[in-house]
Amino acid sequence: MDENRRYREWIFVGGAIVVGVAGLVLVLTAPLDDSARTGLGTGLITGLIAGIALAAIQWTIERRRLDYEDQQHAAMYEVARSRLGTVIAAHIWTYWQLLLPYVGNAPPLMTENPSGYRDEDVRNIRRTLQWLREKMGADLGWWHDAALLATVDALSFVTTDLLERLGFPASFGEGWSENNPVIQH
Repeated sequence: MDENRRYREWIFVGGAIVVGVAGLVLVLTAPLDDSARTGLGTGLITGLIAGIALAAIQWTIERRRLDYEDQQHAAMYEVARSRLGTVIAAHIWTYWQLLLPYVGNAPPLMTENPSGYRDEDVRNIRRTLQWLREKMGADLGWWHDAALLATVDALSFVTTDLLERLGFPASFGEGWSENNPVIQH
């Protein structure tokens, strides 16, 4: 499409040059008493000027339309990223809530700690989740920060792994619905 547009612009420029030169030649070569030839040359030059003016107006309108479309695209992209940031923030809050029963040293419904589990793991992860929640609440554009996105990604992975080791979602027992079956590993 871009190459097609360039081709049309070159045709327009070439045509404008040909018409302009022809009009100038007719005006310059016309004898002083030949009004028809002078009128034709003057008409061609006037037409050329009007054509260039109309082309400039059309180009300006097209440029504004393209700029407006670019602005709309950028705004839609920004809204989508903001919505995604809201969803991620909701997941961080959910992780924080899911770890609430495990804040003490002894997780409920567990007889012993999972392998590789330390007593302070839940507390440290929950503190980090709390920090992220406060960071996300203080700055709604938090997702622009690549370091925060990487932190959220890594912490989501670690939190999900820890929740699985703690017996989630098996700890829901009968409250877990038929639509969300427990996945056995």
